[in-house]
Amino acid sequence: MEIQADNPVTMLNQDTSKNFLNTTNSKKKYEFFERATYLDVMLINYSHCRENYEQTKQIIVDKKEVHHGLEKELEQLALLLERSQNIQNQRRKVDKLKKKFRLALIKKKFQAMKTAQEDCNRAEQKRTEIQGFLDKSQEKAEQLREDMDRLRTEFSQGANDSRVNYDRYKQAKTALDDQDRKLSASKSSLKQLLTSVRDKEREKDIVVKRLQELRESSSANDRVSVERRMQALRLEIDDIEKDLATKEHDVEQFTSYVHRLMSERDQMRVKMREYNDELKRAADRIQLLQRSKNDTFVKFGEHIPRLRHRIEWALAIEQCTKGELFSFCCHDFHDERELMRLFDECVPKGKPRPSIMTAPFSSQVYDVSRNRPDSNYPTVLEMIQSANPVAVNALIDSRGIESVLLIDEEQEGCDYMRKPPRGCREAFAKNGTQICVDAMAFRVYSCMFDRARWITADVEADVRALQARVNEIQRHLAEAKTNVETHTQEMNSNESIRRSYEEKSKQLRQLANSKKRSMDECQQLLQETSDDYVQNLETDIARVDEVIDSLKDQVKEAKEQCNQDMITVEQSKQQYQREHETYQEAFGIGDRLKNQISELQLELNTVQGRVKATESKVAQLDQLIASRKRVFDEKQQLFSEESSKHPGIDFQSIDDEAPDTIRMRYEELETRIIEIEAEQGDLVLVQKKHDETNNLKEVLRGELEEQQEYLEKLEASLTMRRRKFKEMRKTVSGKCKEAFSEMLGCLGFQGTLKFDHDERTLEFLLQKEGSEAANFNLKDLSGGERSFATVAFLVSLWKTIEAPFRCLDEFDVFMDVVNRRRAMEYMLDAAAIQKQTQFIFLTPLDISYVSRAASMSVYRMPDPPRNAAENRPPEAQE
Repeated sequence: MEIQADNPVTMLNQDTSKNFLNTTNSKKKYEFFERATYLDVMLINYSHCRENYEQTKQIIVDKKEVHHGLEKELEQLALLLERSQNIQNQRRKVDKLKKKFRLALIKKKFQAMKTAQEDCNRAEQKRTEIQGFLDKSQEKAEQLREDMDRLRTEFSQGANDSRVNYDRYKQAKTALDDQDRKLSASKSSLKQLLTSVRDKEREKDIVVKRLQELRESSSANDRVSVERRMQALRLEIDDIEKDLATKEHDVEQFTSYVHRLMSERDQMRVKMREYNDELKRAADRIQLLQRSKNDTFVKFGEHIPRLRHRIEWALAIEQCTKGELFSFCCHDFHDERELMRLFDECVPKGKPRPSIMTAPFSSQVYDVSRNRPDSNYPTVLEMIQSANPVAVNALIDSRGIESVLLIDEEQEGCDYMRKPPRGCREAFAKNGTQICVDAMAFRVYSCMFDRARWITADVEADVRALQARVNEIQRHLAEAKTNVETHTQEMNSNESIRRSYEEKSKQLRQLANSKKRSMDECQQLLQETSDDYVQNLETDIARVDEVIDSLKDQVKEAKEQCNQDMITVEQSKQQYQREHETYQEAFGIGDRLKNQISELQLELNTVQGRVKATESKVAQLDQLIASRKRVFDEKQQLFSEESSKHPGIDFQSIDDEAPDTIRMRYEELETRIIEIEAEQGDLVLVQKKHDETNNLKEVLRGELEEQQEYLEKLEASLTMRRRKFKEMRKTVSGKCKEAFSEMLGCLGFQGTLKFDHDERTLEFLLQKEGSEAANFNLKDLSGGERSFATVAFLVSLWKTIEAPFRCLDEFDVFMDVVNRRRAMEYMLDAAAIQKQTQFIFLTPLDISYVSRAASMSVYRMPDPPRNAAENRPPEAQE
């Protein structure tokens, strides 16, 4: 009957309803709508038609390629027929080319004979020219040898004279150098004596002047005034030193205070950087918590498998898994080694590394149903649902979560675990308390935390705590910033005061130094005005006069010695000039003869090399002439033999085309003739094949025209089908939106469905009665309201499609009493209207409040046994 038994609208069970309620993906809701309204079937049929269209299109392309190949084959066959008619003409052309080739060979041999004769003549002429050049070079070489012998004799005589002149020149130069050194020493001694005389006279003038000043200014009144001034200066210096000590002490105090302020400001800046870092970490943590409001493990990062859990069991699950939450899973030991290598590169030194669990990856969760304890309490495995089976399998292998029970109360868990069921040795309470049982002891471990830190769903509390910490950090940051500004201002103020005090200390120090210098001058003045000092000055003047007279006598003697040395140097210089000119003249003649001999030697070497090279060339030319004569004789003999076979040849009438070119032409023609004959074979068979190929091409062209027409019709059909599909989708979605809004209105709600067919998304827009804000997420409603919204959406889908039966399984388990009654009555009213459709409602709840109609039947299943131990045999109980 083509009824979709797995259609969620036809048969809706609790799991499908739960998944639909919990999903926040608008694309999955749209897929649910398409599947319920059979639109997905229409899309599948459309895709099949589209595939048929593409296949037909490809067939046409392939046939066009075959048709094109047949056309090429016809062209080749026609070309073969045309070639077979030109074979005779080609053969005659080959014969002509062969004859032309033989004549070209004879002409080539005649030209080769003439070329050999010309080469022989050119070689003999060149040998005659080179022989004349060789004779001239030999005569020039003999003349150069005679000139060199003559110059060598002259150079030998001049060398003896040059050696004698050189010895005299060296003696004169040595004597001149000795006299120059002696003269320089005399001048230096004279200069030193003159300098000493000037220094002594200057010293005498200074002492005489000082003695005259003392005689003019020496009086008792002057000494008394100097002593009074010294006393006044001593008092001023004491006052200045006291002020200077005070100022320096103040400068040290201000410097110490400024350094202390600077240290405190630096500490505050370090604290501000710490506050900023902590503020950034808190902001990142708040952002991460905001993303984790959908109860998933996004706190660990983007690459960790997401696990969904029951909110109230978050602390118990976290205490059970503990370190496994931070572990990495590897398929085998090869992957483990690769992960360890990545740890070496990425994990900083000194930081702890995450643990690694190695187990083969599987696409399905392990079947551990046989390991589940026989208990009504849930296990950790049942409370965790994950889309990634690898994460769940890793927890099963490492922690055995399939046998760990979750019990509401701690005391209830302790009482129950004193006699634990078979296969269970551990349980956790909601508050995180761990209850362990083994053969030796019964242990209970309390949890240190009041709520889960990582997989908790109480995100708002964490956000509030972090926000309070952020506010506190911002307050501390503002206080630290104010303190830094205050310290900076105070530090600048004290620094300016310190600088002013330091400047004043500098001025006082300069004033004290000035007073001390004045005091030293007064002290020296008192010493100089004494009688002993004057007597010493007169004694110094007499001593200086004696030294000056002695130095003047030495200066006179030094001048006489210097004049005598100058006369001797002048005589030595004249003797040196005469010997130097004689030596230079003899040396110049020898150099000139030596250069002439070198030039003649170079020219002789060049001429000898030229003679040797010319003799080698003459020998080579003799060999070349002999070989060319032999070649000429051979070519002349060959030409005579060929010309005797073809008497009366006119070489002017023969073309200049090369014999190799002619041979290539006729060989190419012969090869082409052989290929044409091999290709075409029998002319009758070629003609028959040409006719058959032409007929096949015409048949294929007719098929192409028919299939092209079919393709155009199929394309038009696809366009119409697509348009009809869009119209039907628009009609179905419109009816569904209208029915959904109508049913929500009957129950005190306002809402609509938002379809986006281009993006393939479906969203619920709901609004409670009396509320102004729209709820864009079904999770913001209570369980009963969400279930009722699902029922409303389901009934709206019923009104848009036709099916012989409808089946709902436990659709009202999450509704409250009021919504359950209203939903059931509405469903029954809808069933009463659609009498041609059978409705089946499965519910574990009481329906005694429902008024039964004649067309309605109620079936109640017997209650299951509450105590499984009562129904088991004694052996099993034991």
